[in-house]
Amino acid sequence: MNSKRMVFDLRKRVFEEWRWKRLTWQEVKEKYGFSKKWFYKWLKRFLKYGEDGLRDKERCYSSPHPESLSHREKEKILSYIYDNPTHGPDRIAREIDFKISGKTVWKFLVKKNLNTRRKRRFWAEDHGKPVLTKKEKQMRSAKYNHVESKEPGACVL
Repeated sequence: MNSKRMVFDLRKRVFEEWRWKRLTWQEVKEKYGFSKKWFYKWLKRFLKYGEDGLRDKERCYSSPHPESLSHREKEKILSYIYDNPTHGPDRIAREIDFKISGKTVWKFLVKKNLNTRRKRRFWAEDHGKPVLTKKEKQMRSAKYNHVESKEPGACVL
């Protein structure tokens, strides 16, 4: 006898006693140790479906939507971002030639660290498309400038 069958038999015995001996949920709790919530959950299913309601439901874990993007879809999103780095995930999802949700595009952008407009523009610039202004390029390069000094205030004249 497997465990599913044993669980079903126990539930069946509880509700047969409830039906024929007129037990209350408090008496079921004392005798079997089940909570009030458990009792009423299974009672509802027992009254609606009979003994078949006391069996565990078979869960369907397969989703009609794929969990990840294909390599081709990822490449199309990246090429779209290269052409239009200022477009957001919802617009990318609408403009691209296959059906995809904005949330899926957003998750992909977060994985690739392209989830902000600025990051997408920098990425496009790094891949050869001139989209940054002269000032943005200077600010980006100034981020890594460093002046070496031996003591505080040595560079101040």
